[in-house]
Amino acid sequence: TSSMTAARYQHTASTLANGSVLVAGGCYGSTYLSSAELY
Repeated sequence: TSSMTAARYQHTASTLANGSVLVAGGCYGSTYLSSAELY
């Protein structure tokens, strides 16, 4: 698996039925992120 596009904290992470993990939202420094990444 590759690295995240943006490091983040205070995000949500959900395991999907196929075993992938969906990481959404959170913060990067003082910026709020509205993006999501799938692993």
